[in-house]
Amino acid sequence: MLFIAAPWIFGFSDVSEAKTISIVLGVAILLTGMLTRWRMAIVKLIPLSVHRMMDLLLGWSLSRHRSCLASATSQVRRDF
Repeated sequence: MLFIAAPWIFGFSDVSEAKTISIVLGVAILLTGMLTRWRMAIVKLIPLSVHRMMDLLLGWSLSRHRSCLASATSQVRRDF
């Protein structure tokens, strides 16, 4: 839920790329949690090993987008 609300909590809702990435990752995290074969899952569809792999991929994706956004911000600062 924090990833979905983060653009408004942390004040970057005016940056459309960052807002979109945050919301998409938040929804993906919620869906994988709700669909994993675990105690509190709504639909037990995804094996736990796949859930773990998806967590790793989402973390990697977040770190990649973070570095892309940071380099884009520094480029804007240099150009300004």
